[in-house]
Amino acid sequence: KAVELEVGKSFDLGIGPIEMVKDAGVPPPPVDAAAPPDAAAELAGGAQVAITGKRAEVQQPGTTKWVPLPAGAGSLPKGAKLRLGTGTTARLVASTTTLELAGGSRITIGDDLIFGLEVGSGHATVPAAQQGKVGVPGGAVTLEATPTSPAEAKIDVNARGEAKVTMLRGGGKLDGTGGAALDMSRGETASLAKTGTIHPLEAIPSYYDMKIGAGDLGFFTVHDPKGAT
Repeated sequence: KAVELEVGKSFDLGIGPIEMVKDAGVPPPPVDAAAPPDAAAELAGGAQVAITGKRAEVQQPGTTKWVPLPAGAGSLPKGAKLRLGTGTTARLVASTTTLELAGGSRITIGDDLIFGLEVGSGHATVPAAQQGKVGVPGGAVTLEATPTSPAEAKIDVNARGEAKVTMLRGGGKLDGTGGAALDMSRGETASLAKTGTIHPLEAIPSYYDMKIGAGDLGFFTVHDPKGAT
């Protein structure tokens, strides 16, 4: 029903007493629980590591104290050091390089995610069509895989800082700190001194003076006028 209102006159709506009710409101959205302080550091680790055994220790960047590292999988930040006791092994992965360490080894994880093997033994691998590098006291070992197969190298560093490198699959290269370099093929072995000097130990010849194909028939004689062959 329409009612005509007049200025200065009150009007009764006829709806009875009005009760004020406090608005319960909409509850605020739940606040996500804060991640533990160590979570971000762990996820941001520079290298993934899997420890087998009870005698692994880690030295975090900026510290000088070695602390036990339990068995299992985890991550280590750039600049961390890892050392393994007898009966303990480790598998580390960073970028394209996987490094499996034996007991008695010690490494540093570089800021460029290159593993630096200071002492001990390890097998380094990179997948097919990839390239990787492992540092040693006298320089670095580069692994170069083929388009269809991985590259693998066995690296042993003794207490004098001398590295013995054997290419097991694919190819690679040794680079000494003094500028020396040596290309390596599968089956070849060389040493790299702490001073950066390279010494080939087992090399596969890359040339030949005579070739005899498989299945060739006939007889032939090789005569060496300078001595026994």
